Amino acid sequence: QWERPVVTSADFGTSRTDTLASLAFSPDGRTLAYQRGSAGTYDLWLSPASGGTPVRLSTAPTPGGGRTWRDAPTWSPDGEWIAYVENDIEGRGMVVKSSVGTSGRVELMLAPFMFSRPAWSPDGQWIAAQNDDGLVRIPADGGKPELITAAPILGVTWRPDGKRLVALTESETPGHFAMIEIVAANGDSRFLNADLGSIPIANQPIRGFSLLTEQGFLTSLA
Repeated sequence: QWERPVVTSADFGTSRTDTLASLAFSPDGRTLAYQRGSAGTYDLWLSPASGGTPVRLSTAPTPGGGRTWRDAPTWSPDGEWIAYVENDIEGRGMVVKSSVGTSGRVELMLAPFMFSRPAWSPDGQWIAAQNDDGLVRIPADGGKPELITAAPILGVTWRPDGKRLVALTESETPGHFAMIEIVAANGDSRFLNADLGSIPIANQPIRGFSLLTEQGFLTSLA
């Protein structure tokens, strides 16, 4: 029953803020990364969790020009990098990582699935994301993506060992979704919950999917 603003539209002065979304706390809990929508441009910003002046994560221009779309930030375990999805105005996109506090920027994978929400593994070695082939893991230092599973994925998070993932996927019941655990190295999977009910009708029915230690999972339904 206690709350306080971390960031509000007033932190951006006279510049209009349309949306604030896709929140991701840094591993030490001191910084919040998020997407800000303003005048048709969607970019990633950082704010101190205690409140303070927002800082844009990357000032690099969007590939192909046009308005910026950056979304779905995920932090490296050491808090030095943030990976995210970037698209230009024509919908061409990539998974990128940017160094926090510097101009360092690395393009990791072309053509991710439009609503992919990358997830950095706890051991720091991999970034899980989606492309047209399915769920893949990308070497965090750069390299060819490895297919994990072709199953349709609505949301994914890593187990603490960095070897397994837990994902929301389509259930065997049409129109419903289920929770599965996947071995990253070979794609072997098993049901944790075979039917979680109806999938909400939305472009992004699931936004955010996190493991709370070993106690349970936190997500949102549109």
